[in-house]
Amino acid sequence: MSRVEIQDAIIDTLEKVDEPMLLAVQQMLDTYVENRKIHLQSDFHDSDISGKPMTSDDFADKIEAIDEHMDAGEGTPADEVHKQAREWLRSTK
Repeated sequence: MSRVEIQDAIIDTLEKVDEPMLLAVQQMLDTYVENRKIHLQSDFHDSDISGKPMTSDDFADKIEAIDEHMDAGEGTPADEVHKQAREWLRSTK
């Protein structure tokens, strides 16, 4: 379906619903548009593992902290990560 076809289908459906439903749809759309506007104006880069939004600065700070830990020898060597991954995969079978 094209965008116009979708809009027409939505309009057709909206013409068949009662006022409480129209108000719910309006509130949903208003919320979506406001959140979208905030997102587009923000500097969000990505989300962390818990889903919390991260700005570009947050992301850069996180990478810098990881680099510092690795430089201090606090990281896990790649061969150990591969070994742990293989063990985990075996345990899931």
